Amino acid sequence: MQSIGERLEEARKRKGVSIREASEATKIRGEFLLGFENNQFDIGLPEIYVRGFLRNYAVFLKLDADKIVTDFNARLIGEVKAARREPRELFGRMEIPEKHRSAEASTASREARAPGDADAGDEGDEGQSATAAAPRLQLTPEMLNYIKIGAIVVAGIVAILVIVWMIQAIVRVATSPSDEAPAPAQQTAPAASATTEQQAPQEIITLIALDDVRVKVTQAADGKELFDGPLARGETRQIAKRGRVLITYDKGRNLNVEKDGRRFRMPIEGIGRSSFE
Repeated sequence: MQSIGERLEEARKRKGVSIREASEATKIRGEFLLGFENNQFDIGLPEIYVRGFLRNYAVFLKLDADKIVTDFNARLIGEVKAARREPRELFGRMEIPEKHRSAEASTASREARAPGDADAGDEGDEGQSATAAAPRLQLTPEMLNYIKIGAIVVAGIVAILVIVWMIQAIVRVATSPSDEAPAPAQQTAPAASATTEQQAPQEIITLIALDDVRVKVTQAADGKELFDGPLARGETRQIAKRGRVLITYDKGRNLNVEKDGRRFRMPIEGIGRSSFE
């Protein structure tokens, strides 16, 4: 059975387009599309955005988008199960040397010797040095049970810690202020630029819902959330902003933004995020 990446790559080549052409048509980064075709879906974005990109790419390639998304969900479930099973396999079994068996065998051997041999052995023992080796610690069945129970408890704690770490990582990514890495020019810009945006005059933009859509508007300068909620078909919402804002939406084709009497469409028809001055 072909993997998701193999089906995407085969459909793109059959359509006769390059990665760059597909990126321009879908408004999805070329490195994301190339990663999908190589079955690499960890692109630093929440799963909801990855699903939306996969669906848009599948529709562009005229593939069954629901089937692609279903296979992606099944892949995620398999990865989570594997992550939970790994610590259990690591700590689930522990081999403990049974040293007490050798001690019991030695005792039985001494008891089985003849009386004459025992006397000779006693004389030999008396001639041995006083620095003879100390007796070894013997592990009783109760001690072995305690050790096994301790190993199981440790494995359970490690599994819980791994699950908690994964949940925290997903929450951090989902609540991050930006889903895409900033451009190099933004990374090296001085702190004065942020201050300038905060001091910019207040402007009014209007969100216009052509159909049902969920929208979140965040002020880029200070991360302030200006609006977060659904808009019904025909509903409008005025937003007061300072400087650049980030607009996140689940259906870009259903949302327009109006400023100074001019309307602007969202560059992505499905799930996406756009910067608006």
